Amino acid sequence: MTPKRPSLTAARQHAGHCAWPPPGAASPYAHRIVIHLAAAEDCWVEFTTPGGGYLSQSIVAGGTSKRRVFRHAVDMRLGNPGGITLQVDGMNPLPSGTAEPVMLRLRLRAKVSS
Repeated sequence: MTPKRPSLTAARQHAGHCAWPPPGAASPYAHRIVIHLAAAEDCWVEFTTPGGGYLSQSIVAGGTSKRRVFRHAVDMRLGNPGGITLQVDGMNPLPSGTAEPVMLRLRLRAKVSS
C-alpha cells in the first residue's frame, strides 16, 4: 500500500470560526502550513493544538510581521483581525470586513489521487 501524501483541508466551523483552506483548495505546501501575518495595528495571536493544547501566544506589534510554519494541524486565534494582513499558504483566509476576534482551524489530510 502506498502512503498517502498530506494536503490541507478544513470544514467550516460555527460562527466566529473560519476554516482554512476551503475544502478542495489546492496547496503548494501539502506537507506544511505556512502562516504570514503583517500587522498594521497591534494584534494578539494564539496557536493551540486541535485538542486545545497550548503552543504559543504573542502580540504582533503594528508595523511588524511574523511567519510561522507548522507540520501538523493547528488552531489559530486572532484578536483584532481587521488590523492585520494574513496569508496562509499564500492566500487570505479572512472574510472581508472581519473585525471581531476569530479562530482559524488549519488542517492537514491525505491527498486524494485522481
